[in-house]
Amino acid sequence: MTGVLSNEQIDALFSAANEGSLPRAERERAPRRRVREIDFLRPAKLQPDQLRRLEHGHDGFCRSAAIRLSAELRQTISLEILGLEQVAWSAALAQAPQPSIFAIAETSSETPVVVTAELPLVLRLIERLLGGVGLAQHERRELTEIEAAVARRLFERLIEELSSTWGELLGMTLKLRAIESHDQNIRVSLPSEPSLALTIESRIEGDSATLSILFPYHSIEAAADRLSGTTVGRDAVQDPESEAALARMLREVRVPARVEVASVELPLEQVLALRQGDVVPLGVPATAGVTIFAGDIPLYCGSPGRFGTRRAVSVESSLERGR
Repeated sequence: MTGVLSNEQIDALFSAANEGSLPRAERERAPRRRVREIDFLRPAKLQPDQLRRLEHGHDGFCRSAAIRLSAELRQTISLEILGLEQVAWSAALAQAPQPSIFAIAETSSETPVVVTAELPLVLRLIERLLGGVGLAQHERRELTEIEAAVARRLFERLIEELSSTWGELLGMTLKLRAIESHDQNIRVSLPSEPSLALTIESRIEGDSATLSILFPYHSIEAAADRLSGTTVGRDAVQDPESEAALARMLREVRVPARVEVASVELPLEQVLALRQGDVVPLGVPATAGVTIFAGDIPLYCGSPGRFGTRRAVSVESSLERGR
C-alpha cells in the first residue's frame, strides 16, 4: 500500500468519521487531552511549607502522648501521623470513623478544637485504666457514666500534651470543654468553614485505630504567621540578664582602629613612579584635623599629637552616624 490515498479512500475515511466508525488504529493516533481535576470546594488557607511545619510540630505531641499513655495504661501504645488535610468543616467531621468519641476543646483565644478517637479504642483504654486487660471486642453502644468520666480524664491527658505542642508551635493553650458521642451534637463551626484535619494512627499490640485533631482555620488564623517564621524575634521576651551578657561580650570584641589624615586617588602609573623624597598633595588644608575610623566606619574627628614618646590623637568631636 502506498502512502498516497486515492479520492475514493479519502471519501471513505470522511464517511467513516461522520458515522463514528473510524478504524481502531486511526482512533489510537488521535491525541488525548490531559484533564486535571480541580476541587474548588477544597479550601487552601495554608501554604505547603506551613502545613509541613504544622505536621512536623505534632510529631512531638505523638511522642509525648504515647509515652504518657503507655505509663498510665502500663501497656505500650504508639502514635504516628498519617496526614494533614485542608478541608471544609463538614468534610473534616465526616472523615472521622464511626462510631467515635469527640472531645471539644477551646484555645486560649476561645476558638474551638475537636479531638476524636474511635469508640473501640476509647473503650479499650477505659477498660485498661479500670484494671482490665483491654483486649475485649466492643460493639457500638453509649458510654456509661463511669466510662464517660474515665473517657474525660483520658482526653484531658491528651489535650494537656496537645496544649504543650500548641504552646510551642502557635503560642496557644488548650482546655477541654465537653465530651460528645455523636457528631450531630457538635456545633462549633459552619459546615463550609475552611478547616484542617490531622489524622493519627494508634497501635496497641498490633491493633490499629485512628485519632483525629480537627480545627477550623480561624482557630489558628491569628498565629498562622508563626508557621512561616515571619514573627521570629518579634514576640520574643526580653531577658535583662541575656541582654547584659550580650552587651558584655560585644564590649570585648576587638575592632581595628585607625587614624586617617586624608586620602587621594592616583593613577597606578604615578603610584609606581613614586620615589623617596617625593611629595603627594592630599588636597586638604594643613590645619585640618584627622578622622578616626573603627574598621571602615568613620566615628570621630581629632587632632594629631604626642603622648609621651608615642604618637597619639586627641578626640575632639563625634561624626554624625550615617555619613
